[in-house]
Amino acid sequence: MASETLDQKQTALEAGSSSQGANEVEKVPAVSDDSGLRAAASAGEKKQKRKKHKAVPLSQRRMVQAIGRIEGRILPDGNSVTIVTEDGAAFRVRGFGKPGLAVRLLALSDSERYGKFSFWPAFDKDGILLVSFNNSDDWVPQKNSPPVDQMFVCGTIQALEGDRFSVLVGYGRKQYGKGVERILPIESAPLPEWKAGDWVDLILHRQGEEWLWQGDFHPRGPKVGEQFNSWLRYGEAEALG
Repeated sequence: MASETLDQKQTALEAGSSSQGANEVEKVPAVSDDSGLRAAASAGEKKQKRKKHKAVPLSQRRMVQAIGRIEGRILPDGNSVTIVTEDGAAFRVRGFGKPGLAVRLLALSDSERYGKFSFWPAFDKDGILLVSFNNSDDWVPQKNSPPVDQMFVCGTIQALEGDRFSVLVGYGRKQYGKGVERILPIESAPLPEWKAGDWVDLILHRQGEEWLWQGDFHPRGPKVGEQFNSWLRYGEAEALG
């Protein structure tokens, strides 16, 4: 309805402008030379010469992500909510990654709010962003979707220390024209041969409220199908080959 009203206003405005133009002669200032036309033509040529964005071939696309899954009950926690697992681990919910999920959870009874929750880490603050919920007994994870108490991490290594490392797993909203990198710290020892910039596909395992790497690699590998839409930037993907 709002869209129709706007369209009607726009149509009326255009009609009024047209009728006014029919009754009045538009005054155009005299042009002493064609410098304005030359400037416009030059600007058009420069625009055409701009390099077009080069799409990443499907064979080179690499998905950056960090997605995990836990099983527990969602409970009120002050002004927020928390998911508590059977072993007592608590994960503060900072938001919902999919529209409608919060409403769906509110519609459930307390007994129905126990199940399997997939989530993304909330990089701008402590906690998680819920992506999906399932409380059926016959649930099985989809392809490339983590089972309970696992997190799939795909991205490039950013920093390495003796007993910890970090991985670039995505980009946030742009600030001042620059993308905000999402860096996931992992409190586990990296392999000796790893170096900054290497691509990794890892499986993390939950231990309490921590997610640790125990030497497991994701079997899918770095190259993914066209159904994914979160990509490593082209220059970085091209450098990885």
